[in-house]
Amino acid sequence: MKNLQFQRLVLISDSKKLANQFEFPKRLNLVTGSDNSIGKSTLVKNLFWALGCDPDFDEEWKTNDIKAILYFTVNNISYVASRYHDSITFGQVGSKLKKYPKITGEYSQIFSDIVNFELKLANRSDSLECPPPAYYFLPFYI
Repeated sequence: MKNLQFQRLVLISDSKKLANQFEFPKRLNLVTGSDNSIGKSTLVKNLFWALGCDPDFDEEWKTNDIKAILYFTVNNISYVASRYHDSITFGQVGSKLKKYPKITGEYSQIFSDIVNFELKLANRSDSLECPPPAYYFLPFYI
């Protein structure tokens, strides 16, 4: 498994006219809060969502119409992923980014190649294809 490190997550809601940014310094990060329902789980879920997973968000969060921008590294190579609904814009920081209209297919294969995730699953036409990023993160975000 390659070394994936989250660096910064930006969440933007045009409908609520709000935004926030979260930095993740190297080493360990601890997400704490003095009360329930302040967003600890939602913050962590958005890290996965920004990369193409579909964690379960509560109904209130879904109404915020969120755009997420995630900066991260894999083996010290910097990447950025920007997600809005089911489309993702992705690439190396400093190079031209590519927009993918869906999570499955080409984007899943690119992400899989970067993190060295070699799983292939049979699709409806009985050919093998790369599963979406949720399969890579499955042990971490159930």
